[in-house]
Amino acid sequence: MNKISKSSNILIAFFSNPEHITPVYDAICFLSEKYNVTVVQRNAIPLNYSYPTNVTIYKVGSGLKHNENTTLVKTIVEYFQFIFKIRILLKQNKCLFLLLYDMNAFVAGNLATFFLRKPPIFYHQNETVLSYEIPPTRFFYFIKRLEMFFAKSCALLSFVEPNRAKLFLKDAGFERDYIIVDNCPKRIEKIPMPYKELEKYKTKGCKIILHRGPIGDGSSLDIHETLRSIKHWPLNSIFVIQGYRTQAEENKCIKITKEESIQDRVVFLPFISSYLELLEVVAAADVGLVLYKPNDVNRTHATPVKLYDYLACGVPAIVPKSMLYISDLIDSLKVGFSYENSKSESIGEVISKLLEHPDRNKMIENARKTHLDKLNYEYQFSLLFNAISKIVKNNHI
Repeated sequence: MNKISKSSNILIAFFSNPEHITPVYDAICFLSEKYNVTVVQRNAIPLNYSYPTNVTIYKVGSGLKHNENTTLVKTIVEYFQFIFKIRILLKQNKCLFLLLYDMNAFVAGNLATFFLRKPPIFYHQNETVLSYEIPPTRFFYFIKRLEMFFAKSCALLSFVEPNRAKLFLKDAGFERDYIIVDNCPKRIEKIPMPYKELEKYKTKGCKIILHRGPIGDGSSLDIHETLRSIKHWPLNSIFVIQGYRTQAEENKCIKITKEESIQDRVVFLPFISSYLELLEVVAAADVGLVLYKPNDVNRTHATPVKLYDYLACGVPAIVPKSMLYISDLIDSLKVGFSYENSKSESIGEVISKLLEHPDRNKMIENARKTHLDKLNYEYQFSLLFNAISKIVKNNHI
């Protein structure tokens, strides 16, 4: 490990909530091994992450809770506070580079450097929004236009998925090189013990089908269709739903369980802030689900963190065929199956197929091997880190 000097300062900025995206946290930790890291983020719900001692966190704004609706005025005010905070820190500290993780932070970082010595700017686009998806009358349409303008000249551009990269560059009207960094967790050498609250189901011989993450109102996820598909599953299987949800969203699901007479086959776990406990929930599962509807670019071409956590814990996965990148990934690695459409029969048949498949144990082995070999953040981030190091070195010659 290289010795950190007092002048080895870098700045990482997010306007979205970074702490629910584990790879962002991992990137901070990896970079802190070589640099002193300053992080500027919008003040959002914190999770139980412990940052290294040479990482300084600045949170901007009055605080944002899960799925909280905020006013446009508040958002704009906090956005300008975010820009000014980045600018102040750049004036106070000589930074080797800026690493910016979302559209709003990328634009803010570029605006903050006006009339200052501009360090190399690296843009890792963890969420892609195309110009036609934003009404021209909205404030963030202007931000989108600035994003496309600044992306032409940033030192490095990276994405979580190649189809997003191609669509973004086509929308922006230019071509340039880019790097792909999948949303993988750090290498998990030993799978954690199953979550305690799920052990009683495992000892009874139950097969656990897991959905991890928010459930919403059913418009963006096939959550209601999956509930109605339970009648097609083997009788010894249960559906575990873990993640943030409003009471109204949970009540919709409970209503379906009553209509389908499956109350005893659905388990609701609360929101969990500890990443280790989240992995314990995954470790208890027999099947991991990704249920996004292809409503926009971020859903059609998503690389959900939960999918890579499933594979890390040796849990075969089921994803929609409409999610092209991960559907191809699942098929090529032989670690699960894709379902054709949002009909409950289609989802139920694929879940049953995976639970009863003769090559299921081989899928578990494939998932673990793939995680340990390539689908881990050490391997994924090394591609980006090597490119960053080369640019920083050339910038100081």
